[in-house]
Amino acid sequence: MDGAIGWVLILVAGIGVLAVLLLIGYWPGLVAKRRGHPSATAIRILGLVGLLIWPCWLIALIWAYTGKAEPTGNEPDYHLGTRRPLSDVEARAFEVKSRRERAR
Repeated sequence: MDGAIGWVLILVAGIGVLAVLLLIGYWPGLVAKRRGHPSATAIRILGLVGLLIWPCWLIALIWAYTGKAEPTGNEPDYHLGTRRPLSDVEARAFEVKSRRERAR
């Protein structure tokens, strides 16, 4: 019975290590996707290859943070000093907030 518990613990630890490794491998791809990078798929694949060849992972991570990201719709609007509303509810909330500030 004690041997079975040991094997189960080894199996659980192995699955945990595998999960952490996959998370590390997917990290550059997740960053690229979040930033709207045009090459997000290639970065994700390179990040996974980087699990075997670590310089590839480093290149993928740097690549994910460089380059012009596509607009996500929540960038600062430097002309107004506010962020663009993401939905009708947020647009209405921004309008109400603006009216309150003008009323003061």
